[in-house]
Amino acid sequence: NDHLLVIELQTYFIKNKSWYKSEKKSETLFKHEQGHFDISELFTRKLHENIIEEKIKEKNISQRITQLNEKYTYELHKYQDLYDKETEHSINEKKQIEWNEKIAKELKELEKYTETHFTVEVK
Repeated sequence: NDHLLVIELQTYFIKNKSWYKSEKKSETLFKHEQGHFDISELFTRKLHENIIEEKIKEKNISQRITQLNEKYTYELHKYQDLYDKETEHSINEKKQIEWNEKIAKELKELEKYTETHFTVEVK
């Protein structure tokens, strides 16, 4: 017996957990912070893709989705840290431009996973 499960995945911005020093306002820093949001969206799409591609069994659906979420949350944090390290928090402009392009390319590759609500067939 197959069932359909409706899933909602969203990337969101928490204003009070973000920082933006007014004395350091610049377009480069703003783009760097936008990169953090875009990376979060990238990993939301990766999670979405994995949920769609994996044929989840009904008996372990809750556990499996929790495991996938934990896996992508862990990978997201590692990717965010690497982004900050390589761009030196936007100070290294050459690396910042490279990362902007890399993130944009990866988002484009996962464009079909942008829907916030989707259904999966559960076996």
